[in-house]
Amino acid sequence: MSVENIVNINESNLQQVLEQSMTTPVLFYFWSERSQHCLQLTPILESLAAQYNGQFILAKLDCDAEQMIAAQFGLRAIPTVYLFQKRATSRRLPGAATGRGDPCPAG
Repeated sequence: MSVENIVNINESNLQQVLEQSMTTPVLFYFWSERSQHCLQLTPILESLAAQYNGQFILAKLDCDAEQMIAAQFGLRAIPTVYLFQKRATSRRLPGAATGRGDPCPAG
């Protein structure tokens, strides 16, 4: 798996990753290791990132470790996935929309 297309988000690299969405789609994945749904989804997304090798960036945000950033996105459930293209959200897939999400620690 390429380090370039899977990144763990924190305050120091958030803006840089958003800037990368100007040229490469960025899939923001908000997760928690306490969520069974996240534990199931994480390997699937990581496998897709490896399979599509650089066609998109998987940006993983641990909602437990980065509660301030998660709160900025107004999350209500995890897992939640946002697709950023050209610094704008083009798609959002919240866990609550499927009825399978867990409450977000930051929300």
